Amino acid sequence: MTIEETVPTFDARFRTLTDRDHRAICGLSLGGFQAYTIGLDHPELFGWIGGFSGSGRGPGDRRDAEMYPQSLNDDYHLLYISIGTDEPAQMYAGIRDLHLALDKLGVKHFYYESPGTGHEWLTWRRSLHQFAPMLFR
Repeated sequence: MTIEETVPTFDARFRTLTDRDHRAICGLSLGGFQAYTIGLDHPELFGWIGGFSGSGRGPGDRRDAEMYPQSLNDDYHLLYISIGTDEPAQMYAGIRDLHLALDKLGVKHFYYESPGTGHEWLTWRRSLHQFAPMLFR
């Protein structure tokens, strides 16, 4: 739906730059997971990916060099991951573990922990406040 309907609708209705270097995808919670899944599966469309309290990719959420090769460093301008420090323990651990795995695999990304916030608007607001300006540098 995102690739076949949403992106073409935006491009038809708004003045957009349609190349991957000018297109980002991001989301919060499940939308963050979807942004990573869609963005990583479509490098020809997206050059910037953000996941706020949600990130990963596909079944089993593998975190190996096949799923996250170092070539991502050349394919994307930014991989952004954020989480609140007071999120549910399993969610916090999963996203932090992805950050640590990407570090170990040598995949460049930006990781942010929102202090004292949980799975809530303030976490995502802080993340968007930090992520959005990165798109215009």
